[in-house]
Amino acid sequence: MRPTSEFIREVIRACGGASKIAEARGVLPSAVNNWPLRRQIPADCCPSLEKLSLGRFRCEQMRPDVEWSVLRASGAEGFSRVDSGL
Repeated sequence: MRPTSEFIREVIRACGGASKIAEARGVLPSAVNNWPLRRQIPADCCPSLEKLSLGRFRCEQMRPDVEWSVLRASGAEGFSRVDSGL
C-alpha cells in the first residue's frame, strides 16, 4: 500500500522541511513538495530521510514496495553495516 499524502508530509516535517531535505539531496524544494502530490517518495531518498528524521521514519514505512532488508544487509549506498544490525 502506498503511503498517504499526509504521511509523506509528516516525514517532510520530521526531517526539517522541504528546504532542508532539498539542500541535503541537492534538489529544489519544489521537487520535495511534489512527493505528497504523487504519493511517493523516491526510493533513493529514503535512507537519507531515515537519518534526517533520526530514525522516526524507516525506509520500510516510506517505500514498503522495496526490499530494504536486502539493501541493509548488503551495506548498499546509504546504509552502513550497523544499520542492518550486522
